[in-house]
Amino acid sequence: GTCLNRGCIPTKSLLKSVQVIRQIQAAGAFGISLDKFEIDFPAMMDRKDQIVRQLTGGVESLLKKNGVKVVKEEAVPLTRNSICACGQVYDVRNIILAMGSNPARPPIKGIENSVTSDYVLSMKELPKSIAIIGGGVIGVEFAVMLAGLGCRTTIIEMLPTVLNTADDTIIEYTEKMLKQQKISIITGARVREILPDGPVYETEAGAEKVSAEMTVVATGRVPNTESALGHGFEF
Repeated sequence: GTCLNRGCIPTKSLLKSVQVIRQIQAAGAFGISLDKFEIDFPAMMDRKDQIVRQLTGGVESLLKKNGVKVVKEEAVPLTRNSICACGQVYDVRNIILAMGSNPARPPIKGIENSVTSDYVLSMKELPKSIAIIGGGVIGVEFAVMLAGLGCRTTIIEMLPTVLNTADDTIIEYTEKMLKQQKISIITGARVREILPDGPVYETEAGAEKVSAEMTVVATGRVPNTESALGHGFEF
């Protein structure tokens, strides 16, 4: 569910819009003159939602066609061979935990002054400036998307580089691409506090602050296994 609803599909839809914007901005190099153009952010979000609905509807149709019963209730594992949903117990041979994920919320002071990637995908208006905590795949993807829509964007990463676990060639290319898009990159920085007008981070040089209308925490995702763990289910 995460990929279709709050991950790969909606982000790629918006990134496609950003790609078209960049092509229009480069039109002069192809001998095409444009006086001006406008970005209709609500229309972009509507297109994203339409694509999500189309693909999730397709999955539902496939499930129905293949005889899969779908119960839209919270399910709690009781034993290794039974689960309960809406007061009804289902006896099964095997249980697959595919509960999706939620954005991780690290213990940073002032975390309540930030939003998650899920929130960004449901925004109604674009902020003028944004600070993204986390330079992994999620943080970089959202930085490219938001910068392409005109937001002044800053990435703050605790490790020495963005995409730290990737191949060196990919890291080098990505950092070059981000700088070309005027995205500020601050690495080797630990966020100490998030204020309403931006995060405070610390490096070897001392403490600094990024002024931002919105702060997005993009430090990964965690599985939605609370209901199973909370009822003592052993994996």
